[in-house]
Amino acid sequence: MSPDLASYDRIIVAVSGGKDGTACLLALLEAGAPVERIELWHHEVDGAGRSFMDWPSTGPYVAALACDFNLPLYRSWREGGFEREMLRDTKRWPRPFGQFCGLDKL
Repeated sequence: MSPDLASYDRIIVAVSGGKDGTACLLALLEAGAPVERIELWHHEVDGAGRSFMDWPSTGPYVAALACDFNLPLYRSWREGGFEREMLRDTKRWPRPFGQFCGLDKL
């Protein structure tokens, strides 16, 4: 049994720039998902700052993917990114991740 893709208001595809998100997008399109309801979402591991863990090409690649398919792209990040979380001085473990600090739409 296949889901009725036309019954969804929005179809969110999490994309990191790798093969999984791209394959999911292509599978949705092949299955007949309404293109106007598909949104790409990318979480910036490094936040909105300098590159630390993400490849410098990741952001432009994800933006090009959205542009090529004429899809909206939303980006989220945590202020200071992974580096700030990794270097955080805290005695609590595990600590709650908390809220995202940013959201952009291209």
